[in-house]
Amino acid sequence: MTEYIGSTENENARRLLFDCSMQGKWDEAIEVYKQNPWLRLEKITIDGDTALHIAVRDHNEKVVKEMAELVSTRQQYESVLKTQNNQGNTTLHLAASIGNVSMCECLAKKCEDLVGICNEYGETPFFLAAHHGTKRAKRFETKLAFQILEEDKDLGSRFDEKGINPLHLLAEQPTAFKSGTRLSLIDKIIYH
Repeated sequence: MTEYIGSTENENARRLLFDCSMQGKWDEAIEVYKQNPWLRLEKITIDGDTALHIAVRDHNEKVVKEMAELVSTRQQYESVLKTQNNQGNTTLHLAASIGNVSMCECLAKKCEDLVGICNEYGETPFFLAAHHGTKRAKRFETKLAFQILEEDKDLGSRFDEKGINPLHLLAEQPTAFKSGTRLSLIDKIIYH
């Protein structure tokens, strides 16, 4: 691991986490993350991303899962997983926008309140999944839609700055519904 001369111990740890994360040296980044729990909340990029944000952007499911597991208490879930970058995106926003179902499930399972957090554009992770998602992510969205509606009864009356509602967006995606998708036998079983 690299050591930086003339910096404090905390600055060294922060810079090392940044360097390892940006270079995809995830084994080293995880070690720094483990040894310095305070870094889990630290925004380490100019865009206000944490190391967990960077791991999601890197599409690294294994690292996201490992980092999420290091967050061990409800209080840590609340603070670490709800950390928003400069655009107001949590890690769940990012995972939803790239359509990564396993990351979405991993993060949402750790902190169910994440699904209702809006970014600076008024978009929830659900909205971003509906807007950017893949077929696989749309199945997760449908499941998530019912879960979200259970928790957020006002979702149908919420709109982003363009006047778009996440439920309308989902309804416009025929692949999100059984009638609009040709399903294989295994998918039919999963869908029911």
